[in-house]
Amino acid sequence: MKTQLSELSTIINEMSQIRERTIINPEMTGSEKDSYMLLARRLGRKLSETGNQFIDGHVTSLRQKIGKDEATWSYDPVQDIHWRKKDRKFVSSLEELLVAIVFDDFHTLDAKHHLMQAIKYLESQEPYFAEKEDAIFDTILPYLGGVPLDNRKGGGKKFLDYMFSTKYEVERKDPSTILVGADPKILGSLINEARDMGYSNMQIVLSKKFIEKKMKDAKIIEDHTDQKQNDILLAMEKTNSIFHNMLNKLPIPIHQKLSEVYAADKPLGKIVRSPKYLIYPILGSLPKSSQEKLSRAYPEYDKKKAFYSSLLGTTIAASVGGLVVIVEGAGLAVGIGLVTLGYTDFLTRMFLSHRRDPYGLVTFSSPSGSVFGIPLWMAEKGFIKDPEDFALVELPLRESPETTYKKNPIEYYQGICELEIPKSIEEKLVKDAGNYHTYAEGFLEHIKSNLPLPEQVSIETIADRDQQSVIYHHELKTGTITKYISLVCQKGKRHIVTAITSSELKDAGRKITSVFEENKDHVAELQKIYKTPFVKLTSYNIQQKEVENKTEEEK
Repeated sequence: MKTQLSELSTIINEMSQIRERTIINPEMTGSEKDSYMLLARRLGRKLSETGNQFIDGHVTSLRQKIGKDEATWSYDPVQDIHWRKKDRKFVSSLEELLVAIVFDDFHTLDAKHHLMQAIKYLESQEPYFAEKEDAIFDTILPYLGGVPLDNRKGGGKKFLDYMFSTKYEVERKDPSTILVGADPKILGSLINEARDMGYSNMQIVLSKKFIEKKMKDAKIIEDHTDQKQNDILLAMEKTNSIFHNMLNKLPIPIHQKLSEVYAADKPLGKIVRSPKYLIYPILGSLPKSSQEKLSRAYPEYDKKKAFYSSLLGTTIAASVGGLVVIVEGAGLAVGIGLVTLGYTDFLTRMFLSHRRDPYGLVTFSSPSGSVFGIPLWMAEKGFIKDPEDFALVELPLRESPETTYKKNPIEYYQGICELEIPKSIEEKLVKDAGNYHTYAEGFLEHIKSNLPLPEQVSIETIADRDQQSVIYHHELKTGTITKYISLVCQKGKRHIVTAITSSELKDAGRKITSVFEENKDHVAELQKIYKTPFVKLTSYNIQQKEVENKTEEEK
């Protein structure tokens, strides 16, 4: 089984090299995709042949998950924050499987991506999956990037709903980049959400004034000097859309009749198909200052037509409303007052709108605003904006995933275990009065002269006189996981310990030396110290060949 796991680890490392290249340059040829697919197939077949109960159990569980939830087909480790919120067990199962397979070769949690591709391949070969084989094959790739935006479950749905509730568009430009349109006020929240979904970059159009003030380091992709604010246009289109949706929900006979009346070639049809006819009566009630801002921001906006349609609309509405109040008996005085207010508003606006420097009813300017438009006038501040210069910028959200294979010190440790040590040097591992201040110096010097420390591998050397041990210690932290690899040298004995755990241990190298006493279950004791079942122990007797090689799976 040891050979099988070693071969699995080799395949995973080969796939990681392809993933690293793909993240840098996502464009892949068909032959490159096929090469990765063949590795996924090979890894999947090897996974199914291990005969290891722990591995088989996790593979079966993950295959069931893939069969039930198609969203997992698009899973990529960069999406882990999203998936830990949605299904922590799914992510943990993949990580445990990866650790159990690669063990000493473990260097990054990102490598679990390749296990997922292999398991998807295995599941796709089942008869009940025949119709979906092509769909799942399309997702067996070295890099899938952020959560697809058409995945409307979990965090993806939350992000999209948030975007749509503010009437902005969102687009996935490539696996690493998302393009959004958003008010800068909610930019921080959108950045956090996109990052959690696994995107590395966000592209967004912002005013140059905002960029200079708050985002000086943003990378400008394109200049959008001629772009104008489009909040009002979006609102007009939305109003028109809602109107037509309401018509579509009416009973068929009524809908058919209305369809004839509102046909595109009929006058009424022309009106309802143009959003401005639905929104002009409202916008026309705003005062001159707002009208001028609208004209500057939207050259197609006709403030004269808006003014007169509003004038007519508010007068008719006030008259009809007043008559309804009187007829319904809600109050004669209220009805007359409403009608009077409507006509007073009409006459005042007509009079003031034709004066050079008039004093309007609301704004003391011309054309004056309507008294009925006061709420809208109060709310429009900051909504209707003067045109500004804009630019498309790219914001980095996260660093690229760590995929590069990192060397481990196992071969160096094994070299020490196999090195012939003179008896006089070995004796220096025993403390006595003669080496109280120089404990193990001769041993360390002998190792250093025969086996220089390897490059690109960080190894700490500890001489522990109290435990009569020399410890070579290596740590590798990736995400929430830390791999500890230690070599404990005691007189006549060598112990190589690998532990992979989510627990952080201070001075881990020294803590394990007391474990190697007689009549102890060494692996069980090490599991307690590291707080993990993923512990591997290889013990050597320096006068003999390897005498003990225990892992948690083999126990």
